[in-house]
Amino acid sequence: MSENPNGQIPYNPQEPSMAPGELYPLITAESMYRYFLHKISRERSTVVDPDKFRRYVNASAIEWVKSKLPMLQFNQKRIDDLQVLHVDTDGTFYSPIAAKSVGNQIKTMFPYPTPGHQVIDQLTYPPLLHGISAMFELTYKGNDCTQEEGFVVAKYLKTDASAVVLKNTYTKPKDDRLYFEIINNYIRLLTGKQGGESQTEGKRMRLQYYRYPREIVYSINPLACQDSEFSPTQNLEIVDLAVIDFLEKSQDNRLNTFIPVERNKEQFK
Repeated sequence: MSENPNGQIPYNPQEPSMAPGELYPLITAESMYRYFLHKISRERSTVVDPDKFRRYVNASAIEWVKSKLPMLQFNQKRIDDLQVLHVDTDGTFYSPIAAKSVGNQIKTMFPYPTPGHQVIDQLTYPPLLHGISAMFELTYKGNDCTQEEGFVVAKYLKTDASAVVLKNTYTKPKDDRLYFEIINNYIRLLTGKQGGESQTEGKRMRLQYYRYPREIVYSINPLACQDSEFSPTQNLEIVDLAVIDFLEKSQDNRLNTFIPVERNKEQFK
């Protein structure tokens, strides 16, 4: 196989299959692309161009991440798989997010770094895929109770439970029982202010979340390539998902034999 002038090695379906040793480790976008082509090839006639591969592999990367997100049994391997995507606005890498006044919601609203709304106070935050927790630094007003310093944990208030929670004396928000809800790309903090028990306001928010994975791009132009940020083993899982997606959309009979193999692998994750 010969290289073209820009140094990238194009895949030629007429050439012999790559030996297993040439497929690993899956570190670069090019190695992932070549592995993908190797897995879908049949009679050396199947070719997917880099742009189409880009769509398949990035959709599969997000699907892979979502499969690792918290559930009842959130094991250590899932945590390790996602650690590269973990964002914490504690001031180490990203600054805490300051409260905003929106309409009559004075100092209880915090911008939420969703895709398309990532620039907050001239700082760019990674796009949020899945929230983990929210903690708030408060400015206490009209409250004689013990006041906590630093960031205080708040509980997420589900929309379908808000009517009951907000009216019940034993569950409604207080300065020592905080809630937050998500509305219009903002996180709204609920303190004793909403119940008329104080004038306490939010000051800053420490938000922990998992961001979207960086896009994987393979191109014959080396400057346009962008490698995966995951480990080779994780990249293998992602490409295998892309292969299943491709075969499914192609209604390929090989899917019937490929999926049982992947399910066997899942037993060890």
